[in-house]
Amino acid sequence: MEDVTVLIKLKTGEQLVVPEDLLISNSPVFKRLFVDLKFDEHVIDDFSPDSVRHFLTLLENGSLGDIEDTMFKEIHKLGSAFEVDWLRESCRDWLRDKMKSASSKEDKLYLFEECCFIKDKLKDEVLDTLGPKLKYVLDNMNLAACCEINEGLYLEVMDTIAELSDVSAADLRIVNKLITNTVKLVSTRREEKKERATVLYESQKQQELLSSCETVTDITSAVTKNLVTSMFVVIELLLWVFLNYTPTSEEQQIFIANLAEVCSNERLQKVSRQYLHTIISALKYSNLEQCEILVTLLTEMKHHDKLCTNNENVIIKRHKQIMVTEGREWKHLYKFQHPLSASCTQSDSECGFILRSNIQEDNATLKLCIDKEDYTESGIHFHDVISTQDMHCYVTHTGTCEDSVRHFLTLLENGSLGDIEDNMFKEIHKLGSAFEVDWLRESCREWLRDKMKSASSKEDKLYLFEECCFIKDKLKDEVLVNDLVEVFTHKDNSPLLRHYLSDMSKLEESQIDVLLQLGGGHVQLFLDIILHNLRGQNTLGPKLKYVLDNMNLAACCEINEGLYLEVMDTIAELADVSAADLRIVYKLITNTVKLVSTRREEKKVQTTVLFERKKYMELLRSCETVTDITSAVTKNLVTSMFVVIELLLWVFSNYTPTSEEQQIFISNLAEVCSNERLQKVSRQYLHTIISALKYSNLEQSEILVTLLTEMKHHDKLCTNNENVIIKRHKDITVTEGREWKHLYKFKHPLSASCTQSDSECGFILRSNIQGLNNTTLKLCIDKEDYTESGIHFHDVISTQDMHWYHTHTGTCEGKVITVVGCKWWWKDWLPYTIDLEYTRSYNIEYNVCNYLVGKRK
Repeated sequence: MEDVTVLIKLKTGEQLVVPEDLLISNSPVFKRLFVDLKFDEHVIDDFSPDSVRHFLTLLENGSLGDIEDTMFKEIHKLGSAFEVDWLRESCRDWLRDKMKSASSKEDKLYLFEECCFIKDKLKDEVLDTLGPKLKYVLDNMNLAACCEINEGLYLEVMDTIAELSDVSAADLRIVNKLITNTVKLVSTRREEKKERATVLYESQKQQELLSSCETVTDITSAVTKNLVTSMFVVIELLLWVFLNYTPTSEEQQIFIANLAEVCSNERLQKVSRQYLHTIISALKYSNLEQCEILVTLLTEMKHHDKLCTNNENVIIKRHKQIMVTEGREWKHLYKFQHPLSASCTQSDSECGFILRSNIQEDNATLKLCIDKEDYTESGIHFHDVISTQDMHCYVTHTGTCEDSVRHFLTLLENGSLGDIEDNMFKEIHKLGSAFEVDWLRESCREWLRDKMKSASSKEDKLYLFEECCFIKDKLKDEVLVNDLVEVFTHKDNSPLLRHYLSDMSKLEESQIDVLLQLGGGHVQLFLDIILHNLRGQNTLGPKLKYVLDNMNLAACCEINEGLYLEVMDTIAELADVSAADLRIVYKLITNTVKLVSTRREEKKVQTTVLFERKKYMELLRSCETVTDITSAVTKNLVTSMFVVIELLLWVFSNYTPTSEEQQIFISNLAEVCSNERLQKVSRQYLHTIISALKYSNLEQSEILVTLLTEMKHHDKLCTNNENVIIKRHKDITVTEGREWKHLYKFKHPLSASCTQSDSECGFILRSNIQGLNNTTLKLCIDKEDYTESGIHFHDVISTQDMHWYHTHTGTCEGKVITVVGCKWWWKDWLPYTIDLEYTRSYNIEYNVCNYLVGKRK
């Protein structure tokens, strides 16, 4: 018996033929892919080709052997990703051996980086004594925070250490010292809370501080005297001092050294590196001589761990502003769950705080509201653990850099966009939009569309996603997001989806909506990502609830019932899941069951007839106005927006509705489409028709183009990703001039796990001409029709999900024109000079909306 092989595709496009048995015997992940799901190929594009080849060689050898330091991380990640337990453990042993022999600084840095990346958990190790590494960890942990946030778990750790079977007296003394130091620190913090001030900012005092600082030495002095309690303020003072005074190199070094020493002994809020990065980036546009020296100083400070941090500060954006007194007093609402209020159970409002700003004649203040009355009907409740001493408030300003303005003016002079850098696009497009330069705005869009078509790397896709979401959210323009979905629907978006969805809590709901559209039919990928987001969680977070509420869970259940049920079981077993969340899960499950049941009932009453010319002509004759078209849709005589478009071409050839009639038509149609299961028309299909109509010499063509363009931008009527275009594979003549069989290759989402290897998934349509008055097109469902065709049929295929059409091409003024639909209509709409070439193409647009990850809007 011949060995079964599968394809492993690398990020370079190279394909490796690998024995299936080698993969499934080592990895349960590969077993799921190739045995359970019946895939015959898998793309591994998150790793370098060399590491994937090495990984496959190791699976074949069955041992790790000796590997290069540079190769370890990739091999360990591959072993973890595909759950190859023996390889993962061998990698850990290899790293442990390096730890024992490490002596040089380089070795230790390497080991530290690798261990931080791997993040091995303490509970995986079996300990009888308090080892040196664990002592080091405990000595460097913020045990006061552990005690304050979860005193019970903190005491359990200490009790567990005390009960270790071979713990030494010296180690017990260490534990005792840690506990006493923790108690002292917690006590000190509690005393500090009693003396907390509510004032966050006072302009008079700020001006006095600025006036007292003329040199960097003055800044250090202000920190020493506790006039400054935040490194953010130190940075502001440096910007002030450098305006009039430039310290020498020696003064700068003394300043940093003294500041670091003070920061070591005092409780000073460090400045975030991202905040410093923003200032440094902006200063590069300054034309002041001293800015280069200031940038160098700030860059050095940015790399100093005593002064700067990556993770000690949480950015809290203002949620809402309420005016108290016109032009004088405002309340600023912030949503924020303090670590010490993590167990809050109040459900009628969210944790947070309110700041009150007040402008007086010679002073402006910003104070923390601590009175209960201030929070009435605000949607926010306050915990007294919130402290102004832990805050730094600042305003963010945006503007356009000088380079982009110069570039913008140059473009206006040239009259064309040309080639621009990626980092320049956003500013140029914003300027074009702000000043309503239509040609530039459209050129920017075309530039971005071209990048979409050529995008292949993960980095390109991330860039395009960020730009399109920015344009949608900030400029309120959804056109480019729709284009992105349309183009990316036919690409592998799994790296993009994993990148953003690995931590859903960081996403905006608008971004989640786009990602669900880009998810296409990747049901298993989404379910796996949801399980990943649930790991280590105790509650069902708001973003995860939003994803579940907007996912097509019926498709998940139909395509992979086991994984779907695992997600639901995992949610139900969350330690602190609320009754409200359980009700949400129950509602999702019951709605899913109902929808799956409804779909099964629909399949029982499906017809095999896709098209009947006699009935189609009756439909045409019954439609003389746009109101007649709406009526046909309401009566279920029309079940596809494709047919609505054909009827519009028919109606407009003899009758032009008024502007009011058109608006009522769209409104009524959208309402019907919201309640009925109607196949949406693809935007690309509409684009083809609109482009062709621009060559029409009929007066009403311009009005029809306007109407179709408006419909093209309507999400209830049109789609980028709900239809799959299936081109005819082969045509077989049954009876010359009368009957044909049309073969289509198509793997339906519900037949993705098909294992039949002697032929391909698909379907056959049989067309039959019956005299002059009728032609029928039917779906072949009998097994005999598929004999020796190279195609086999699954009964999940439905004519109710299909729209078929002809494609014709012609030329006008040297340009190729493509039209879709009835050739004879286009003879009326287009000039006689355009000779359309007819082909019996029978293209199919298959509606897969029921099997996409995102719920239909």
